[in-house]
Amino acid sequence: MRHLSTLILFFAIIMMGSSAVITYYLTKQNDTLITSLTMEMEDKQTLIKDVWNNVSVNQNKANYAIMLMLFTKQSNTDISAIKDYYLSQFTGLGKDPSIQEILQAIEQASQSNSEYINNLYFEETALKRQVADVKQKNRLYTMIAVFLQILGFVFIIIRKDMLSK
Repeated sequence: MRHLSTLILFFAIIMMGSSAVITYYLTKQNDTLITSLTMEMEDKQTLIKDVWNNVSVNQNKANYAIMLMLFTKQSNTDISAIKDYYLSQFTGLGKDPSIQEILQAIEQASQSNSEYINNLYFEETALKRQVADVKQKNRLYTMIAVFLQILGFVFIIIRKDMLSK
């Protein structure tokens, strides 16, 4: 009977120790991963906002360049430096682009930025799924740890009853 009580105490200690290991190491490691993934998602969201802002700014610059081109045709004023500044963000434009070429460059830049934003959004969505999976694992680990603690307490109570008889 004494050996059985010692064996039960040993199992109780093993259950408690396993519970502590699961709780401390596995969930702490997953919490660190969740924090890292959340920060990465926030970075993606900030990048998406910055790209949209950049698209808007570049489109406005192109519109200003077009307006300057239209107004200067009437007044014969040289605005090439200003126009070059406004159009510097668009690749593939020649030295003196036409309005049609500028509009095409705006469209190409918009499509390129839209694809980039879509990719960022899909990456962010994948990170959200990964965070949800890690949180689900944490819940499972916590439930296992609680079960092991309860089982350990049951073993301790059984041992106490055995010794009192």
